[in-house]
Amino acid sequence: MLKHLFRPIAILVTMILWYAPSFSQDTLSFDFAFEVHKLYPSFPIDKTKIEEANTLLDLNRHYNADWVKEYVSVEITTLLNGENVVSKSKSDILTEEQTLNLIAADVGEDIDIKVSYLPQNSLPYDDVKEINFTLTAIPEHDASFVNGHAKMMSHLKENAVDQIDQSVFKKYQMAAITFIIDENGQVTNEHIHTSSGNEEVDAILLKAICNMPKWEAATYGNGMKTQQEFVLIVGDTQSCNMYRLNLGRL
Repeated sequence: MLKHLFRPIAILVTMILWYAPSFSQDTLSFDFAFEVHKLYPSFPIDKTKIEEANTLLDLNRHYNADWVKEYVSVEITTLLNGENVVSKSKSDILTEEQTLNLIAADVGEDIDIKVSYLPQNSLPYDDVKEINFTLTAIPEHDASFVNGHAKMMSHLKENAVDQIDQSVFKKYQMAAITFIIDENGQVTNEHIHTSSGNEEVDAILLKAICNMPKWEAATYGNGMKTQQEFVLIVGDTQSCNMYRLNLGRL
């Protein structure tokens, strides 16, 4: 009886010992990488989409009109010559006034939208709900490293990646340093968004960003310069922390 019991157990133990080394090796192996990405605001929009918009969904692809049983008001606040202009309606379809104010809004200024509505539900009474979001106009021309992308990556490799112990990073682990290129092409607001878990490595990455040469600032179609946010990612780009960064497209 015991022999019959011990035999399958012995086979199971042998299989575990056989596969354990390869499993351990696979879980620790990954492609070490370093990348620089543009970061998007929560609700980005470009001038072309503003000019062509007919509904709230055109302005914000995440907007869900199915939540609404009845609109109380839709307020769109834009900035015109430095002054707030509010245009109202009672529909998710933009009025002529709202469309004109959106198109005429000061370049580079945020657009605030407040939707007051009665929700679509089966309750005997309804409380007025609100949806608020701010559209951020993105520049037509992104900020760029003066000497080109290849030179930027070479600078980061020499001053950051080659200076750190890559064994600090394990599978699904990464570091992220965010920074802003201001209207003068200078690096500002650099900080550690996601730590490598090693203070020395974080310090080297941060220093490499701080010491980057000048960039060309981002610009709108009319030539006005604006700031733009970026992120340096180092380690395993399959990390779930990548989802904490807004790298998505429009």
